[in-house]
Amino acid sequence: MQKQAACVGKWIPAMCIEGVICPFVCEQLGWPMRPWLGRDGVASHLAKMWPDHPPRYIRTEIDGRKHNVLHYFIPHPQAATVTQLALRKRQSA
Repeated sequence: MQKQAACVGKWIPAMCIEGVICPFVCEQLGWPMRPWLGRDGVASHLAKMWPDHPPRYIRTEIDGRKHNVLHYFIPHPQAATVTQLALRKRQSA
């Protein structure tokens, strides 16, 4: 998702990741589809990847009706690398 200019630096609805992006990426890479929910699901892994940006509910209009929809933040690739290095440094200290 970080290679897609439209996604980088934005909050992406979970339903888009679950229904479109995740199946497309798995198909491209030849990976079996993983469950979305659960302790070992894709959603829990996404939430752990960027602790500085936990998933949040954002009011979104869908088909003329407003809903609270869960969104995940997709950081810039360089910023994500710096965050991961800082996290590892804190854990090893």
